Amino acid sequence: MASTRHADTEVRLLADWALTVEGHYGWPMDLEWAKDGFTGNLWIVQARPETVQSRRAASTLRRCRLTAAPGTPLVDGTAVGEAIGSGPVVVLDSPVGLDRFPSGRVLVTGITDPDGEPIMKRASAIVTDHGGRTSHAAIVSRELGVPAVVGTGRSTQVRTASPGSPPPGGPPPSSDGPATSRPTSTHASSAAGRSNRSRPTR
Repeated sequence: MASTRHADTEVRLLADWALTVEGHYGWPMDLEWAKDGFTGNLWIVQARPETVQSRRAASTLRRCRLTAAPGTPLVDGTAVGEAIGSGPVVVLDSPVGLDRFPSGRVLVTGITDPDGEPIMKRASAIVTDHGGRTSHAAIVSRELGVPAVVGTGRSTQVRTASPGSPPPGGPPPSSDGPATSRPTSTHASSAAGRSNRSRPTR
């Protein structure tokens, strides 16, 4: 019981700090905090403007639903966001030029980093092998409003690039795509009130 009271005190302290920081800047803030493992002291380590919830219209409720029957699940992962994304898949091992990633494709990659953010902005959805709800892919996806499924473990091994999608480091896609490729698509979805496990589907 004592530990619970101690945790409640820390939560209230963090909440007070958050209100103080928000009051100082006059804008909703996204805070990162840490707890010293030796002293138990709490620290605010970063503060930046919050860019997701504060941009939502208070009177607008957005709902997403699939208009087609779900296909066969390909991989399991943690859903990020409150939308549904679909499109041809582009599998990338590393960031490439924007001309090699057409807008509206589903980005499938092992892990994301700041170098890949220009591509993430063009994606209709993002699927990663690694990461959780606090990973780079999850944080940036929420900021961009792009649905994502992270931490699948093997998404890059399951699918190959779709027709018209470039191989990593390859030439820009043609308008028709290679004749020998099979059409490939995925759906990355999550919705408020649902399980946080989401499955890209065929």
